[in-house]
Formats: sequence, C-alpha cells, structure tokens
Amino acid sequence: MDRKLWISPCCVVLLAIAGGCPFQGLVYEADMVGGYAVWATDVIEDAAIVLKDKHASGGVTVVPAMVSEYGWNNEFIIAKQCPVSHRQAAPSVYWYIIQVRGAQIHGPLSEGEFHKIRTELNMPSELSFTRTTRLR
Repeated sequence: MDRKLWISPCCVVLLAIAGGCPFQGLVYEADMVGGYAVWATDVIEDAAIVLKDKHASGGVTVVPAMVSEYGWNNEFIIAKQCPVSHRQAAPSVYWYIIQVRGAQIHGPLSEGEFHKIRTELNMPSELSFTRTTRLR
C-alpha cells in the first residue's frame, strides 16, 4: 500500500483527537417538568426552552435564545428572553408562560402582559426565576 494513502487519514484522526470533538453535547442543560428543558448548545447565549422528543435525543424549541431566566412548578414554566437579534442594540426583554398541561404557550409578552396573564392563571407568587447567565 502506498504510504501517502494512509498518512492522510491518520493525520485527520490525530487532529480530531488532539483538537477535541466539536459535538461534545450541551454546555447547559436543565430539565424541568413535562419533558421541557433549558438547553444551550455551544455557548450559554444559545439557551432556549425546548420540548424534548420522547423517542430521540433532540427537541423542539418552544422559547428561542436567549433565555436568561426561567422558573417552573408542576403546572407552569416562566421565562425571560432577550432575543439574539436584539442583543447588539439596547436589549429587548420578553416574557413567556407555558401551561404544562395542554402545552399552551403565552408569549412573547411585555412585562405588563406577563403580569396580567400570570394573575388570570392564578399562578402562585412563589414561582420565581432562576438565572441561566448574566446578560452582557
């Protein structure tokens, strides 16, 4: 066998091992209730709420990046989101409420709309936010 033919594949394998695998998994993962989770794929700024696929390793994005804060109980998930496209300018913040039973999603909402719907749904006041990261 020609020596040049096997050197090239060996170099590729060695570089992959030395450089690390780019598909190492999530940099942030927090499971919540009802199959929902907060996932960030490459950097924490990718944090989004997903509904995990029961039959595969993926999920469907429910609240897109960047989810900066979230909270949940058995009935509701709440989230604050600063859309990735708005991070460069003055950040816009949106709020989301997910009703776990029935998978009803309210959002994006203004802060006033968030508090109004939260009151209408009789959400407990002790349901509060957990920070995923600091906004820059």
